[in-house]
Amino acid sequence: MLLEDVKITGVNPGMANTKVMSMSQLNHMESVSMMYERITWHYTDGNIKFTDAWNDR
Repeated sequence: MLLEDVKITGVNPGMANTKVMSMSQLNHMESVSMMYERITWHYTDGNIKFTDAWNDR
């Protein structure tokens, strides 16, 4: 996947409740939000490419 003209719009830190046994092994996490002008997917199986841009008509 190729993203063009990417801007980071937000970073949110988080941590699971490590007192709950099933989550005790989880580390700190971050959620990153991005905005982009254009995206291209390339599927190597079949050599298929698809591009989308929010301002293309």
